[in-house]
Amino acid sequence: MRIRDLTGTRHEYVTHVDTVAVPQHQFPNDSLMERVDGRARGHVRQRHMRDVVADACAVLVVCLECVAYPALPVELVEQVRATLSVTFGMYSSYAGLVEGYAFAYRLYGPNLSYLSRVYPHDSHFSLHHLWSIYNGRVNTAGVSWTKNHCALANSKDGIGNRNSRHYKRARCLIQYDRWTTTPHHRLKSMNQTSSRLTPDEQTREDMRRARKGASVDVAAVRDYLYDGRQQWTEHTRVVEVMAKDPAFDKTRRPFMNRTEIYERSLAMTRRVYELEEQLQWSRAERQRAIGLIDDGSPLNLHDAAFEPLLDSQASPELLAQYGALIAHRGIIGCYMQTELAHGSNVAALETTATYLPDSQEFEIHSPTLTSAKWWNGALAKTATHGVVQAKLILGGKDLGPHLFFVQLRSLEDHTILPGIVIGDIGPKAMGAWGATDHGYARFDHYRIPRGNMLSKFAQVTQDGRYIRPPHAKISYGGMLYIRSTMVTSAGWVLAKAATASMRYATVRRQGGINTGGLENQIISYPSVQYRLLPILARAYVFIQLGRVLTRTFAFTSARLAAGDTSTLAETHATASGLKVFASTATARDLETARRSMGGHGFSAFAGLGALYAQYLPAAT
Repeated sequence: MRIRDLTGTRHEYVTHVDTVAVPQHQFPNDSLMERVDGRARGHVRQRHMRDVVADACAVLVVCLECVAYPALPVELVEQVRATLSVTFGMYSSYAGLVEGYAFAYRLYGPNLSYLSRVYPHDSHFSLHHLWSIYNGRVNTAGVSWTKNHCALANSKDGIGNRNSRHYKRARCLIQYDRWTTTPHHRLKSMNQTSSRLTPDEQTREDMRRARKGASVDVAAVRDYLYDGRQQWTEHTRVVEVMAKDPAFDKTRRPFMNRTEIYERSLAMTRRVYELEEQLQWSRAERQRAIGLIDDGSPLNLHDAAFEPLLDSQASPELLAQYGALIAHRGIIGCYMQTELAHGSNVAALETTATYLPDSQEFEIHSPTLTSAKWWNGALAKTATHGVVQAKLILGGKDLGPHLFFVQLRSLEDHTILPGIVIGDIGPKAMGAWGATDHGYARFDHYRIPRGNMLSKFAQVTQDGRYIRPPHAKISYGGMLYIRSTMVTSAGWVLAKAATASMRYATVRRQGGINTGGLENQIISYPSVQYRLLPILARAYVFIQLGRVLTRTFAFTSARLAAGDTSTLAETHATASGLKVFASTATARDLETARRSMGGHGFSAFAGLGALYAQYLPAAT
């Protein structure tokens, strides 16, 4: 057999593959190599993988045990390497662990009486005993062996000087205490883990320890956040479907241009609607799936503003004509309030809707450059219709802002209708919202039927008489609904930021060296906790506060439908104030979370930069 010693010199020996002639003793199991090789070739699919790995680990122990002697069989090493590759393809992961056991065997093998004191029932590293230690089944022996090894490592005899390579290797073995003892004997600090782990293994170990150390009832908190077990079950069901569907793959997203991002978003949205039909999803499940498309969708405003506004403020006649088309997306809508010069100041909007009694039509007009509708999502390319906020002009008198249902594009070929100019406002800051086609529109005396006024409350009769709504600001209901949902969405955005930054702080090590030979986890620093824990707290607060606000809006809407406006002013003030507070705090917290990740937080792969850019418009 051709063999190689530690210096790389080759020698010739006459021996068998499964046994090597060594000065004092043979391998612990003469037929081990044959059994492992047979399993690797013929039975790996039929047996439990852990058994196969156990055999492979035992063979590697035997091979590495030979390091104590001048030569190591080349064929045997290659066969073991192939065996491990067949089983798990994780040779490097197990090699370090098993090398420690091999070193112990090398130390104690010549002194079988000492080894017998450590393992009274077996004087050799049998296959069963090795796997039992590895799998944590012989806890008492594992602790005893580790302690004895510590004593030997620290003594002047046996291994010797602390600076010797034998002592350093012994310390590596001692650090594997977490593999060989019960949880009670494991190192207490999350920071004290083995420096022998690969970076990937260390990351997984840090996360495992962090999760295991949690004292909260995870299921109870989860159900609280998702507003009940049923909601959580629904969420996981939708996530499982989308995670397996290639239409929602995100791997290329950071490398896409704006057009590609927009087209990808449309394709994902279309796929959600297909899944809704195929899997008989409820409306809530469909909306949950749309929400999981985290880079936005041109159709978000159709579901979030356009359809709810029509449902709550359109006349029964208008809903009868267009309700089914809206629900099944035969027409796609947007909400057109913001103008170039005015946004949330609805009373100062400049677009006009003048009633023409002779033709019983409204004439929608943009009298100035600053009256152009601006920043309206889905307007530039996607929407066929829009709900337009405009000042009602009746007999030359300005009666304030009202809502109008306006067709923008042909349903035959999607071309823009005459009398309307529509365009795209261009890229947004930091590349955000590339999936949504924010646009502008100007109307040039564009006429719509009288029935297209959202007249559930305020009306204009055929002869031009005005029927006042129960409250002057009832048309503000559109923004009221949107603001009521923004607080909850702020909470979920903060939840994402808290999750990403805290997981990073858990696995990121920087600073002084701890007793385990590793740098400290940055989550252990008070300065990091001071920044991240309030973000986590606000996520919980905003999620629940937003739900209360949404229920308040539903309650107010029900009373408005009955003609009771007593809660409108308070609901409007509360929604407006909470929108400002939540959006301002969330934008600030997102940047704080990103900064806590250091330079890596600026990478697109960290996710927080894009999340910050995507959320920032909510605070403006």
